[in-house]
Amino acid sequence: MARRSSDENQRANTGAPAVAVKPLPFEDLAEAPPCAYEKEQRGYNRAPSGMCKLGDALTDMDALIAWLRTYDDAPRTQRAYRKELDRFCGWLTIFQRKGLASVRTEDIEAYDEFLTAPHPDWCGKRYGRRSTADWHPFEGPLSERSRTYARKVIGVFFGWLVAIGYLVRDPFVVSHPYHGQKNHAVRNQAASTTSVLTLSAFRRFANVLQKHVDSIDPSDRWKKAKAERELFTLRFLANTGLCRDELPRVCLRDIRLHENRLTGAQSWTMKIGGKNITRIIAVNEAALSALQRYRRALGASEHFIGNESPLLLPVWGEQGAHRHFLTDQIVYDDVRAAVKIAQQMIAPTDPSFALLLGNVTPHSFRHTCAKILEELGVKPRMIQLQLGTELFDTTRFIESAAELTELVEAMASLQI
Repeated sequence: MARRSSDENQRANTGAPAVAVKPLPFEDLAEAPPCAYEKEQRGYNRAPSGMCKLGDALTDMDALIAWLRTYDDAPRTQRAYRKELDRFCGWLTIFQRKGLASVRTEDIEAYDEFLTAPHPDWCGKRYGRRSTADWHPFEGPLSERSRTYARKVIGVFFGWLVAIGYLVRDPFVVSHPYHGQKNHAVRNQAASTTSVLTLSAFRRFANVLQKHVDSIDPSDRWKKAKAERELFTLRFLANTGLCRDELPRVCLRDIRLHENRLTGAQSWTMKIGGKNITRIIAVNEAALSALQRYRRALGASEHFIGNESPLLLPVWGEQGAHRHFLTDQIVYDDVRAAVKIAQQMIAPTDPSFALLLGNVTPHSFRHTCAKILEELGVKPRMIQLQLGTELFDTTRFIESAAELTELVEAMASLQI
């Protein structure tokens, strides 16, 4: 028996076709051979006609684009997710000859193996435009961390497809915990929970960081301003549930005072505006207190009406800040810097807690907010309104004054 070449072995291991196929962004896959993308469109898992809440999502391409559009207000996240869809959908079409409705658990396992050794024709410098002839979706094999992230993104996408009624079942959810294949869905879930802090854990984290901030010599203005911003960021994110992309775009004028005409009770709300959607969320006393401390520490303005000053300020302060909006990368860097400081302070006495903090990112505070609200007995509808996670109808937010009052009361129970 003749020995196979190394290239043939590569194709056998990855499920590659005998003839190398050029990688294409998912928008071009419908025109690419073997054209199975449309043929497999109504696979075993496709929901019956009329069930999909996105009535115009008739094809996989429609569903893909609709999901990405839910991240129009988070361009960095949208680009990262698009990259994962380019890879997965290209592999699914060209190598597996399937559509989304035909994906099974074994396909997920096969894709994970493909990521460890992508087809040679799919590897190269991938920093060019997606429409260029020399575009490649991979530079080389992915690390375990990158593969975990890829599975997580694709898993979220399939969960959304089920939630809107495009698919019947989620192939990422293994029905039996002792399934013969690796249960990546369970493993990812277990990994993600390590970054969700309990109420006591978050308060401990915040208190340690505050001690660090208070210990800084006021004469070191740059260090003091940066540390105050780090403390404010984690407290404000945890008490509002904002995404890291949303926080840098908020100005003081977006925070407004409301008064209940019947009871006279006052409450605060904040407008979150994006390219396509504007929503209103509640701002509790803990979030306002964190904002007040931060602004006073930097000597910045505190009034809300007509104030275009952004909540997040550069280290030099408020002057010209409205012309230099910070980015979501600053939010990420500030949180990670805060984590490192807290780890250094905690590790000598509690190394296990310091290790737990190692997985904390800005998104951890969003999950923490939702988890604590759930434990406090807050209705899922209120949590969806606060976090802006309604998938079925993105134009349906707060519908009445009573619902706004209920949201404010729900968030008032969260004081972290």
